Amino acid sequence: MRAFRIPLSILAVLALGAWYWLRVPWSPTQTLAPVSLVAFRLQAANPEAGLALAAAAREWPGVTATTYNPSSDLLALSFTAATSEPDLQRRMETLLPRPVVKARFPAATGPQCPIPHGLLAQIPDVLLWTGLLAGLLSLFAWRLPRRALPATLSM
Repeated sequence: MRAFRIPLSILAVLALGAWYWLRVPWSPTQTLAPVSLVAFRLQAANPEAGLALAAAAREWPGVTATTYNPSSDLLALSFTAATSEPDLQRRMETLLPRPVVKARFPAATGPQCPIPHGLLAQIPDVLLWTGLLAGLLSLFAWRLPRRALPATLSM
């Protein structure tokens, strides 16, 4: 077990260091509330009406950003949990004489990550438990009494 003292200690330090490194936020924006995205087909009378609605929607509570595309007549909104899609749609319908419909887009196709997201999310936990286990084994190995060398090997 003495032969494993230093490798176990190094493994414990590396695993706990990697766990801590993965837990530290990369940027201050990671602590912000998550946002959702939604797009609506406005059927606006003219582009100025769509742009005016986008400007008005920016002032609504919970809305973080808006953009209007006159060529496709789409108004895209990003919003926090402080509001909901039906609430946004109801507010837009009160400002426009025409019905507002949520835009539906086809599902994305193409290459996807071969590693499941759940497995990637477990990496910090695996590093934590590996570090703790290696640290405990390392402490146990360092606490073992040293055996005296046989008389034939001692000088």
